[in-house]
Amino acid sequence: MFLKGIILYCQSHIKQSRSIFSIFHLLKGKRGIQTVHDAHLFRLEPLFGIYPALDKMSFEKEIKTLISKEYLMHTEQENVYSLTSRAFTWLSVHQKELRLEYFNGLRHHQITDTFFGRLLLFIQTYTNIQMNYYSFIPVRDSTSITSWLKDYYKRSGNVQADEILYVLYTDLDKLLKKFKENEAHFFIDHLSGYKKYGMTTSQLSKKYNINIVDLPLLRIAILHKMLTIINKDNNQFKILPALVPERVESLFITNTTMTTYNLLNAGFSPEEIKVRRNLKLNTIYDHIVEISLFDKAFNIDDYVSESVINEIKMAVSNTDSYKLKDIKEKVSDEISFFQIRLVLTRIS
Repeated sequence: MFLKGIILYCQSHIKQSRSIFSIFHLLKGKRGIQTVHDAHLFRLEPLFGIYPALDKMSFEKEIKTLISKEYLMHTEQENVYSLTSRAFTWLSVHQKELRLEYFNGLRHHQITDTFFGRLLLFIQTYTNIQMNYYSFIPVRDSTSITSWLKDYYKRSGNVQADEILYVLYTDLDKLLKKFKENEAHFFIDHLSGYKKYGMTTSQLSKKYNINIVDLPLLRIAILHKMLTIINKDNNQFKILPALVPERVESLFITNTTMTTYNLLNAGFSPEEIKVRRNLKLNTIYDHIVEISLFDKAFNIDDYVSESVINEIKMAVSNTDSYKLKDIKEKVSDEISFFQIRLVLTRIS
């Protein structure tokens, strides 16, 4: 149900402006300016990167099911669909069950798995240490997570395992009380301890009557809400904040864009940067679109006049579409696709 609902919800925002595979790229968290721009444009940032393990075959299977059950219908364009009245009815009834308010993909998608892995291994390791048992098989075989845990163990000094576990138990008790009871139980069933391993995917699917393809979405929804709560109320937790990876704050999604950004700030024109960096002009334009999307202080007046901005906004309003081709047909010939894309970064 979760994947079905998320796809229908995304489609209700995207409409016929993009291919259905734009949703696939959004859920996977594709690091490309088009996908990130779409997340912004269609107000789907919370869902960016929420299902990194989703494979194309599973996605296509879900789309075929939605078509056969008359939730999606074909349009004249290949891989472009529209929602049926049945889909809108389903969303109006079930949208709250999707836990959309839990997700914060654009902020959390890069750290979610590391946080979860640290928590799983932390609990397993300390419960085994408490019992003086050191021959267990780690639930997460990750060098970076193992190294982090070793560093944490060294820093904790002479603090006994039972003391640490008690503090962590208190943290988790506070945290899980902010969830529904079945969500808390679902999360706890993932945890491993001394001579005890968390439930497998098939066991979780059977116990909670959730399709296997939907399990990662519920888990990530819970993890995102956890991260949001921990970040917001940092002081009420003793151990959990230490498990949250530090974010590598980057202004842009690609390093090459930062190089272009610095050259623009140094006074070079796009044409000069093209020559200096031995890149195509359209690549530099892609960088400028990305800069405009992530840096709201960036002045786009050098590339689009106020009259061009207004004309593009009027075309968007008249076409009720964010499809570049549709907008281009409604504006003056001298207005470029680059200018349209640039203006769209300032529409929300």
